[in-house]
Amino acid sequence: MADNETDMRMDVETVAETSFEDALKHLEDIVHELEGAGLTLDEALRKFETGVKLSRFCHRRLDDAEMRIEELVEGEGGVLRTKQVEIEPELLEP
Repeated sequence: MADNETDMRMDVETVAETSFEDALKHLEDIVHELEGAGLTLDEALRKFETGVKLSRFCHRRLDDAEMRIEELVEGEGGVLRTKQVEIEPELLEP
C-alpha cells in the first residue's frame, strides 16, 4: 500500500475513510521508506506530505477516542466527574 500511486491518492477524503490501524500501518511504511535510500526528492516530498496527513488523522482519532472515554466516565453512577485518560506512550510509537 505504500507505493507512489497510493501516496498520490491519499487525499483528505481518502484519509478520512481509512481505519486508524490502516493509517498507522501506512504511516509506519512511509517512515521506513523515508529512512531508507533510493527516493528522489519529489518522491520523498510526496511521501512526507502523505505522512503528515496520516499523522494528523491518527492524532484526531486518538483525541476523539479520549473524549469519548471521558464522556463515558463522566456519567458513571450519576456522578458528574471527569477522569483524565492517559494513553500509554508505547501505543504512540511506530
